[in-house]
Amino acid sequence: MSISRAQGFSVIRVWSLALVAILCCAQPRIARNGVANAASLIPATPQDGWLARGARVKIRGAGFASDARVTVGGLPVEILARTANEIEMRIPAAAPIGPSEIVVHSNRAQTAPARVRIVASAIGIYSANSEGWGPAREEASGNGLTLHATGIGPAAPIEVWVGGKRGRVTNTTAGRITVELAPGTPHGCFVPVIARQGPAWSNTVTTRVTRGGTRCENHASYPFASWTGVPAALVLLTRSAITTLSGQSRIEDEASAAFLQPGPAGTELGRPLLAPPAGACTSYITGNGPEISLAGSFSAMLMGALPGNPWDIAPKLSLIQGNYLHAVPRVPGAPGRFRSSMSGTRGMTGGPLSLDKGDFLITGPDGQGPFRMQLPAPAPFQCVNCASLTEIDRTRGVAVQWSGAAGGGMMAIVLASSDSEAFLQGSALCMAKAEGGQFTVPASALAHMPASTAATGLLTLIPLLDQPHAVPIAGAAKSMAASLYIQTQEIRFR
Repeated sequence: MSISRAQGFSVIRVWSLALVAILCCAQPRIARNGVANAASLIPATPQDGWLARGARVKIRGAGFASDARVTVGGLPVEILARTANEIEMRIPAAAPIGPSEIVVHSNRAQTAPARVRIVASAIGIYSANSEGWGPAREEASGNGLTLHATGIGPAAPIEVWVGGKRGRVTNTTAGRITVELAPGTPHGCFVPVIARQGPAWSNTVTTRVTRGGTRCENHASYPFASWTGVPAALVLLTRSAITTLSGQSRIEDEASAAFLQPGPAGTELGRPLLAPPAGACTSYITGNGPEISLAGSFSAMLMGALPGNPWDIAPKLSLIQGNYLHAVPRVPGAPGRFRSSMSGTRGMTGGPLSLDKGDFLITGPDGQGPFRMQLPAPAPFQCVNCASLTEIDRTRGVAVQWSGAAGGGMMAIVLASSDSEAFLQGSALCMAKAEGGQFTVPASALAHMPASTAATGLLTLIPLLDQPHAVPIAGAAKSMAASLYIQTQEIRFR
């Protein structure tokens, strides 16, 4: 059957009109966890991530046309910016306190309501990357700093902690908070900053606190602050002792490495590398990914956070002890990154190779270049009270105790929780002096940790060496090699 030119034009016209109708009149929708304070980007839910009167708020979704408008509890709001996938608006100053609903009206249709809670104050601090984490968007102010924020309320006093020390707030005007640092505020490149007004805690951002110069200092056991824009190498041997909620235990041995060339200008360190100084914690919450799951291992978390481009040094690495050789293959699709579980490994003469004791030679394929170095087996230690910490109240904080960790280094304390139903994941990273034997994680670090549902949370302790080894590979400006013994306890947050 043939189609005339006139019929062909008619078909094209019909399809064109249909396409225009789809593009211009798509049903608007708000994404899951798509409503958040514009500075903190903490997802707003009826239970957490509250929205303050007068605060700037971002709404992520789709189908927002040029005529899109927003209501909060039925009240119209001021639109500050708008694209097809995001709207920034301001909560009305007269919005009723309590549970409310946000609705986007667009193309003669409206979204399903996003249920939120309106409060008098809920501060969000702006970060330099506009993602709600990392270095703050700030201005120097004598012996302190001025933070940019939204969600500041009119009455209750504002409290700001820098590096776990409460500073003195000297001014709050026009979306800015000026705070004077307290005596004894710790030094570092990523000193955490968190604020509170009333019951609501802000997001955590970081600031640089120096010893009178311009160069910040991080502890040698966690040296990643200077790892941007240079060739870098990281080699880890890890033994993880994992205890489940039911009391069952298992050991997981792993060898991993990453070799990286400088990335594009402005490449940032990932969140797990922004370590606070000793005695402080930093925390994060996310709710935007397609799947929420806890990190498979501490080494995988570190490797994934390193910045830079692949440095393809070899197709695989070798781990050797005596007559035993274990190949550490390249991570599929990731040149320069290597990872392998040691479970069930058989050496050249049979039998398992594990990280029980002794020294290990790490080198290239079959014992050949591009570098050779030795690392000892991870040294064990004990978490004294982990078995009793199976349930943690997020409003009270938690005290952690350990013994047998090498002196002089740092103890990294990682807490993580996942709420698969609400699509939220939270984590906190604290640093303490290993020789101290104890640390109390403050409630502020757990404030936005989602309550555990079907998935359990994790409490992980990692002693870090005072002076980690260097990786002897030509061309690496920065490097670190370490054997880490890791204690992980499954927990629940309530």
